[in-house]
Amino acid sequence: MKDTVDSPNRDIDRRMVKRKLASILSVGKRRADKLVNDAPEADVQALAELFRKVSGKLASKWLAPILAGLTDQDWGISEAGERCVFDGGTASMRYLSHELPQEHEAACKYLTQRSVLMTGLHVRKGPYNALTRWEGPAPGCVDKMPTVKLNVDTAFGSTLSHLESSLSDATLVVVQKDREAQGIPDTVSTPPMAMIRASQHVLGRMKSKLDEWCRVENPSVHLPDSLLTLVSAHLSVNRALWELCAKDARGAEAAQCSISFLGELNARGIRTVPADAALWDYVAGGRREILRRLLASWFGYKGQLTDEGYFKRAMSDADVETVVHVSEQMQARYIAGPRTSVSKLHDPESPVRAHGSAENLFLFAMATVSTWYVKGYWGRDEPQPFQTTREFPSKSSSKRAAFQAENPQIHTEELVSQIYGQMFFGNRPGNLLVDDVREYARSQSVQRAHLQQTLEYAVKKRTVQELMNLHTHVQEMCCIDEPAEACDAQTA
Repeated sequence: MKDTVDSPNRDIDRRMVKRKLASILSVGKRRADKLVNDAPEADVQALAELFRKVSGKLASKWLAPILAGLTDQDWGISEAGERCVFDGGTASMRYLSHELPQEHEAACKYLTQRSVLMTGLHVRKGPYNALTRWEGPAPGCVDKMPTVKLNVDTAFGSTLSHLESSLSDATLVVVQKDREAQGIPDTVSTPPMAMIRASQHVLGRMKSKLDEWCRVENPSVHLPDSLLTLVSAHLSVNRALWELCAKDARGAEAAQCSISFLGELNARGIRTVPADAALWDYVAGGRREILRRLLASWFGYKGQLTDEGYFKRAMSDADVETVVHVSEQMQARYIAGPRTSVSKLHDPESPVRAHGSAENLFLFAMATVSTWYVKGYWGRDEPQPFQTTREFPSKSSSKRAAFQAENPQIHTEELVSQIYGQMFFGNRPGNLLVDDVREYARSQSVQRAHLQQTLEYAVKKRTVQELMNLHTHVQEMCCIDEPAEACDAQTA
């Protein structure tokens, strides 16, 4: 039986745990109170100790830096009428970053404290061991690693990643089937509304599947409640939701860039990809040299486009070289990344054919150049070069210039990739028009909202046993290896 009178320290601990739980679990004060009051005292004290430990390193407002908290107030309705997470300064893709140098102090600190928290929540004995297992470096190992890989999470975090990929891939499969049924040629982009309809259809089917996977098949087999496991699962889903929110913020920035930049190019008579781009690989110096010359002739000193207006700020030879270098990086990452997962499944060379040409490199260059020329205010009195959110905000600034010379960080990579996607998919092949970019950007935002709704439905308000059932089903599903085909079968 629990003690009828708590010690003063224990009472303080319980109040602190209740406050943090309300944010982590996205519940009200009354529900948080009940969860703590019903939980074993050992679980409550374990949470209190973990929360104090992390607070000691990141200060009392540590939920935001490690993307741990997500309240009902963080949700809202987008302009497109979709339920989604709104960014109040918390959203970040920092944990999707590529390996960062060890001397990146903030990266080490954030990863270490997330590792402390998640390993402390690992329930090693009993049925929840597989769900709460931390798949990243141990807390004491982070500062000894030559590089820091931030994109790590628990085994349940991997399950959520599979769900997210499955929904995206299934949507693309449905779209492809619709295109084939309607006889839409490859030279015509999928209408944005068709993408939205397919995403809405897959979302509805996925929710039905989630209910099926979470269902308790044998009511006589009851798993014990575990507050530690519940917290661990919600920390993983909160991170994923904030990352999707950050991706959507980059999408809005991308639309701002692409619409402004393409509008100016179109006004100056540039409405297509260079007609000879297909031949660049066969010319002396190859695509890289031809692209460099083209950029210098357009945007360099006394270039064709540099004037007293929009393109007044001419690029130096070093700036042009930076654009070429970054564009090559972005093209390679795009082809290797998750955006091309469906086509890779059926044909490993398909992404290279679709996005690896000199014409595609030109579009990546235009996407990169747009971050140089498009300006905004960002709280300043005068227009400034385009900025995006820092992955690790400093005390002096939460923003930085989007145009980066070396190894662009994840927010810039996402921004440039989405600008490229809007220019490429928002046009017929060979075109460089602003007309349909806005609607394509809107369709992508709707699809990201559907991903958020899927993850919310999968985890929030579920019992620990339901989450364990979900984890077990997803790990066993063949859609881990063949997400598009398996989930397509589910949505047919």
